Amino acid sequence: MNNDSENDSVYNPYQPTEFVGTTEPITIGGITFPGNMRRGMVGHVQILGVLMIVHGIIDLLAAVFMMAYAWMMPGLMRQIGAGNGAKPMPPQAEWGMLLVMGGIGVVFLIAGVSNLLGGIWAIQFRRRPGVVVGLVAGFAMLLSCYCFPTSLALMIYGMFVMFSQPVIYAFSLRQQGHDVKEIQQSFLELRQYVG
Repeated sequence: MNNDSENDSVYNPYQPTEFVGTTEPITIGGITFPGNMRRGMVGHVQILGVLMIVHGIIDLLAAVFMMAYAWMMPGLMRQIGAGNGAKPMPPQAEWGMLLVMGGIGVVFLIAGVSNLLGGIWAIQFRRRPGVVVGLVAGFAMLLSCYCFPTSLALMIYGMFVMFSQPVIYAFSLRQQGHDVKEIQQSFLELRQYVG
């Protein structure tokens, strides 16, 4: 009876964190894990990828809106000025408005594409530095306050995930040619061995 309870504690997923498990390398499904490797935040990588894709699409919409606004704004200002009998805006101001707002739109476009690509790479466990760049690129949304709070939250969450040691190891496994499902399943089964 005593032996059964000891064996059950090895496979108990609710075991307290003080349980150390094995320090020997473990091989699961053709993947060898170093001793004391935990599952960590590997399960969060694909969630992060989906969030980055959604945020990237929203950033791209903001970019399109800002570029359209830059294109239409000088004409609107001319119409408003003509209706009020005011002096027309100088051509330099119109060009300046077009360049500044268009430039902000291009920055949003770059942030959106970076988030979109980073999310796709995260789902595939590929190009970890590219995923980190995508997370940091979302910080450009500060220029408009549009989506900045969510960009900041996504960046903080993403940095915790991407700099987790098990996640770094999972990306290296993918680089070695292991399949995404194989990596996920192996990390899921790893919980049985190390608590």
